[in-house]
Amino acid sequence: MIIIRTECPKCGEIAIPISEMHLHDNTGSGARYYTYHCPHCEGVRGDEADPKFAGFLVAQGIIPECERFAPEILEVHDGPDFTYDDILDLHFLLDGAEWVQDLASCTEAA
Repeated sequence: MIIIRTECPKCGEIAIPISEMHLHDNTGSGARYYTYHCPHCEGVRGDEADPKFAGFLVAQGIIPECERFAPEILEVHDGPDFTYDDILDLHFLLDGAEWVQDLASCTEAA
């Protein structure tokens, strides 16, 4: 089994089995990206795949997935990961009658 060594922004250097790698062809920009789930923090991580690495993944049987997405999806963020609790908090915020004012006060405090 082939192991890919890469770096998770949160966990540092990690080892991923090649079977866990995903290759994406961005039909909007023509760029290729690889993604994987970090086995430690379980976050989805990835980066742009240069032609040599993309070719290596394809040669190992990884089938590219054709998609159209914004490159911002691969940006590294310093804050905590978005969780189900965050979605519930947003739901309850939007459920109230004064959600616009509540949302504005949240952003002013930050």
